Amino acid sequence: IAIFIILSLFIYSKTFLIADRTKISGLFALGDPALVYEKVTLDRLQHDNSTRILTNLWHNKAALATLSAFQNYLRSFSPEFLFITGGGNTQHNIPDFGNLYLWTAPFLLLGFTYLLWSKNENKRLILFWLLIAPLAASITKDAPHTNRMAPVLPVLELLIAYGFLKAVSIIFQNRKIFASIILSVLVLLFIGNFTIWIDRYFIHFPQKRASIWGEGYTKLVSYLSLNNNFASKEIVMSRP
Repeated sequence: IAIFIILSLFIYSKTFLIADRTKISGLFALGDPALVYEKVTLDRLQHDNSTRILTNLWHNKAALATLSAFQNYLRSFSPEFLFITGGGNTQHNIPDFGNLYLWTAPFLLLGFTYLLWSKNENKRLILFWLLIAPLAASITKDAPHTNRMAPVLPVLELLIAYGFLKAVSIIFQNRKIFASIILSVLVLLFIGNFTIWIDRYFIHFPQKRASIWGEGYTKLVSYLSLNNNFASKEIVMSRP
């Protein structure tokens, strides 16, 4: 515990007291002036009595932060984020692909259901892990963010594996021939889903996300370095 506290204090001191605090201040909903103006100021002005107590009670920064965090927390478990498109930050998401394979969706639901009814001694730990993992990411303005949701992904994989093993064991106990057919279908679904991932990641991701990852900077720097006309000039780069 002492080692944990010392390391934590070191990490948080670097996070909150040095340059990272600038980045952190821009992560929250209240750190975005445009969002505050849209969700608080404009909503107040739409009331005839924009200065009344109730109007200010409904539309204020605290209400915005609370509602945003609650919505983001729920979106962290949405099918769209998990299986369809991933998070809203396109830099860290494969085009038209979720954070989990689509074929695992029913097993995630089965695993969660079986876990609720099981008497496994690790049940409380896994459920606690599942509930608290999205909390940190949910208070940021662009949640659910795939990178910030990394702590929840291992427990989702555990639930998928648990649901898969339970389903397979039940099927094999009743009808082995039927079970073989089911397993063959699942293998085909996995192969299909995996090949789609390869196509999205290796073919479409480099092209659709090229501008976000600074496409052309390598060629630009090489051109400027080799061209003597720019050797003594200051170079100003605009946004991509």
